[in-house]
Amino acid sequence: PIETVVAELAQRKIQDLNEYIQSLKSQMDETEQEQIAQTLKLQDSLSEQKKDGEKRIEELSRRLLSVKEESKRKQEERERSFDPQIYEKEFEIHEGELKSLFQKTLSDRAEEYNTML
Repeated sequence: PIETVVAELAQRKIQDLNEYIQSLKSQMDETEQEQIAQTLKLQDSLSEQKKDGEKRIEELSRRLLSVKEESKRKQEERERSFDPQIYEKEFEIHEGELKSLFQKTLSDRAEEYNTML
């Protein structure tokens, strides 16, 4: 009977197609699983990089704060150690030297002038 042979061939063809569809579904599932795994790895990597970046920012912030505090401390130390009397004495010494030099120059000029006359 030809109908039986055709039915069996059709049945085998349907079965082959079903197996092929299952194979494709398996491949899709595997691909999807791989993509999910890769996505999770990327998320982990990005999360790790973010944590590293945050740690680096914290470290740099601490160092910046430390430098600012050290700079402020040194500035305060300079301000505390500033003694205007030292500069006043220095000025008085130079002022005296200048007056003496000026008077000597004046007397030398007067002497030269008198010599000319």
